[in-house]
Amino acid sequence: MTRKTKYIISILVIVVLGVGGGIALQKHEEKKKTEQLIESYKPLVKKEIEANYNVDSIEFTDYTITPMGTTILHGYVNGDKKRAFAAPLNKNADGTYNSDGFGSRPELNELSKHPNPFNDD
Repeated sequence: MTRKTKYIISILVIVVLGVGGGIALQKHEEKKKTEQLIESYKPLVKKEIEANYNVDSIEFTDYTITPMGTTILHGYVNGDKKRAFAAPLNKNADGTYNSDGFGSRPELNELSKHPNPFNDD
């Protein structure tokens, strides 16, 4: 292998490593930003749950990001994983967030402060 070929290969390796490192750094920064956003969002979700359900404790477990970019915060209440919820983090046009589309398991709905008037029970 000639000296020129080694030089070109070395330059290509450096460029590939630089690009790969840049992409990895960007992904790390995005994850950190998402986690900060989630931490700031947890009190809003907690307030929403406490306003609508009779709960003693709220545990947040994890989050997922949908293919459309919506972040969904998952958790459960009163130490019972069957009383689970999923709170989407939707970005409004003004840059604020809401949790429209809040989802819960039927076991959590049993603790609702607003009973379903259409329930035949």
